[in-house]
Amino acid sequence: MAGSWWWFTVSGDNQSYAPFQAVATDTPENVEERVLQYYNNRLFQLTQPSVRGGHWSNRGAKPGAAAAAAAAAAAAATSAEPEVTE
Repeated sequence: MAGSWWWFTVSGDNQSYAPFQAVATDTPENVEERVLQYYNNRLFQLTQPSVRGGHWSNRGAKPGAAAAAAAAAAAAATSAEPEVTE
């Protein structure tokens, strides 16, 4: 069974899946269990918000550094005393 994969499709989903290789000890019951676990996990992952990476020019910056700089700039702008003219 080397190189064999379990493929499955789901009605209403245009994607085919081959998430794991076939092994000699597979039975219909344990394959079905693995398929259900895999697909339930996939559905859960689809409900999670996507996480996007930052812009390539920010690579190497400490996480949150841009947000901290923006917050500091906003705080400085709002704490400046108004100019008084007479």
